[in-house]
Amino acid sequence: MILMRRFFKASAWVFFIFLLSGCIGENYDFTPPNIELYVNNGNASAELKDIVEANVDWIGEENKPYQKEVKDILLFAKKQKKMILGSGYNGDIIFDHEDFELKEMTVFVWKENEKQKVELKNRTMFFPNEKGDYVLEINIESDSGTAQYVGNLAIE
Repeated sequence: MILMRRFFKASAWVFFIFLLSGCIGENYDFTPPNIELYVNNGNASAELKDIVEANVDWIGEENKPYQKEVKDILLFAKKQKKMILGSGYNGDIIFDHEDFELKEMTVFVWKENEKQKVELKNRTMFFPNEKGDYVLEINIESDSGTAQYVGNLAIE
């Protein structure tokens, strides 16, 4: 009788532990990350700016491809909400998740049809000092594929 009671208690504990371990498991996001810029003007004020996904070639959950194609990124970017920034600002690139291995990230700004590489230290980018309208282009390469993001900038 005592042996049977111990067996049921032990069985109940084992079942309870297995039940809890299923609740604690990690969830992974296999989609390309959303990107935001945490824009800092050197003062105490800073704000988040959304960068829009443009061209994507990504392998998602269960090896399903996720693809998106924008033929004219400059036109697409100019249709986005304009981010008005001051000269000399910098921005930290923030991913909403990092369930992938980042291999390379490059950042460019376009002024009219001229493409210029932007200095990137860690994940901080430095916006142009010259006033004007720009298109921001961020490209990431990862073990899950590639993704391109764009934004519409005005430096004042």
